[in-house]
Amino acid sequence: MEIWAAGILDRTHLRFYTWESIQELLHEAGVQGEIVEPVLTVTDPSMEILLKAVAEAGGNVDQARLELQTYQFVFRARLQPQPSDPARRRRQRWFRLSS
Repeated sequence: MEIWAAGILDRTHLRFYTWESIQELLHEAGVQGEIVEPVLTVTDPSMEILLKAVAEAGGNVDQARLELQTYQFVFRARLQPQPSDPARRRRQRWFRLSS
C-alpha cells in the first residue's frame, strides 16, 4: 500500500489493509502471515448483491465474502526461511527489533 507524504494515508494515520496488502507488507519484512481468526461483521443484505456481482464476473466468492465481512484479521507471522539478499536480512532484523 502506498504511503503518502500528507493526508489520510500518511505515516501518522491508522492503516487499513486487505489480507492481500497485509501479506505484501509482511513479505517485505521477511515474514509470512497466516490467518488465525478473522473477526467478522454482521452480514448486510447489500453484501449479497456484491457477492452476486463477484460471481457473475468470475471472481472468488468465498474470498470476497471473507474480505467483505472481516473488519479485523488476527494473524500469526513467522520468519520466512533463508533470506537471499542483505537488504532482506536488514528488514528482518528491523522487524524483530521493532516488534
